[in-house]
Amino acid sequence: MNLNLALLMLPGLAIGLTAHEFAHAWVASLLGDGYPRRNKRVTLNPLRHMTPLGTLMILFAPFGWARPVEVNLHNLKHPKRGFVLVSLAGPMANVVVVGVCWLLMHLTQHSSAAGPWGHWPSNTLAILHAVLFGAALLNVILAVVNLLPIPPLDGSKMWLVLMPGKSITAAGKKGAVLIIPLIILMVSGALRPAIDYVTDKVAAVMPVLDRVRYEQHVKLGVEAMGAKDHAAADAHYTMALEMSGHDPMLWVLRSTARFQSGELDASLADAAHALEMIQGRPFAADVRARVERDASVNIHNVHFSRGMAALDSDATLGAAVEHFTKAIHALPASNGAFFMRAAARCRQGRWAEALPDADRAIEIAPENAEYYAQRAEIHAALGNAQRAAADRAKARSLGADIDTPAQSPTAQPPDRG
Repeated sequence: MNLNLALLMLPGLAIGLTAHEFAHAWVASLLGDGYPRRNKRVTLNPLRHMTPLGTLMILFAPFGWARPVEVNLHNLKHPKRGFVLVSLAGPMANVVVVGVCWLLMHLTQHSSAAGPWGHWPSNTLAILHAVLFGAALLNVILAVVNLLPIPPLDGSKMWLVLMPGKSITAAGKKGAVLIIPLIILMVSGALRPAIDYVTDKVAAVMPVLDRVRYEQHVKLGVEAMGAKDHAAADAHYTMALEMSGHDPMLWVLRSTARFQSGELDASLADAAHALEMIQGRPFAADVRARVERDASVNIHNVHFSRGMAALDSDATLGAAVEHFTKAIHALPASNGAFFMRAAARCRQGRWAEALPDADRAIEIAPENAEYYAQRAEIHAALGNAQRAAADRAKARSLGADIDTPAQSPTAQPPDRG
C-alpha cells in the first residue's frame, strides 16, 4: 500500500479499533466486570487501545489490530449471555462508525459549494470525504472479519458459546496461537471474496463526492457527442454544471451540444457566458486560449446559421447581413462569412459594399474558384470590365464554370460534435 493511501486510511483504522475495543470494555463494565475499567480501557483514548505493530500494519495491508480487552468471565452476572454480548459489542461498534461516516459524508459530498475545485476549501472537503469513505470501508472490514468463526476473532467466541455443550472457557483457548494463520489468510486474499462482497454493497450506498459525479457526467457528455447524441450530451453537461459551474470550458461544451441540437439561443448564451467568465480572471494561458477559440467558433456558427436562414427571403437580407457581420466579429478569419455577406449585399444591389467582402474572402482563401467568380460579377456590376475578366480567368484556371453565376454555398457551419 502506498504511503498516501495509508495516511488516508490511518484515521479510520484508529477510530475503528478504538471504538471496537471501547465497546468490548464498556459492555463488559455494564454487565458487571470492573476489570476493563480498572485497566483504563473504558475510554475513547486511542493510546489506551492501539499497539505499534497493529497500527503499522496499515502500511502493508488494509487491516490492523489493537490490544485485546481482557474480561473476567466470572464477574459477569450472566456469564454465557454476557460473553456473547461483550464479543458482539466490538463488531456492532464498527457498524455504528460506518453509520456515522455515512451521515458525515452527506455533509462533505458537496465540495463544489466551498468554491472551485483545486482551491483549499473544496480540496479540504474532498480529502475529508475520502478519509470518511476509507474509514467506513475499514470499519466494514473490521465488523465482517470479527464476525467470522475463526479464532481469535470475536465471531469464534460467539459461535462457540452458542453451540450446545460448549463452555465459555473453551472460547478463549488457542486464540493467540491462531493469530498468525489469520494474518496469512488476510494477506493471501483467501478472505477477499467475502470482504469484497460486503464492502461493495456498502460502497454502493455511500454518498458520492460531487466531483466524482461531475467527472462522470462530463465523460458521458463527451461520449454522447462522439455518438452524435447531442440531446444526451446537453443533459449530462447540464447536470455537471448544476454541481459546479466554475469551468468555462464546460459551458463551451454545452454550447456546442446545444448548437448541434438546434438550440441556437441557448448555445449563444453559453458561449457568451464562457467568454465573460475568463475576463479579468486568472486562468491558465492554454485554458483561456481554448475557451476564446471554441466559444468564438460557437458564436460564429450560430450567427452563420441564422444568416443562411435569412438568405431564403429578400425581405430578410438585412438580417442576413447583420448575422454574417456578427459571425465575422466572432471569427475575423471566416472566409465563408465574408463570402456570404458579399452575396447578401449583391442581392441588395450594394455592389460597392460587397467588393471589400469579396476581396477579404479571397485574401483568406486564395484558391477558392467560387470566390473569384463572385468578385468577377461584382466588378462587372461596378463597370470594371478588365478586373472582371481577370477574375473570370482566375476562376476558370481553378476549375470554375464562369458561365454559371456564383452560387451561395449550401454547406452549414462545421460540425464540431
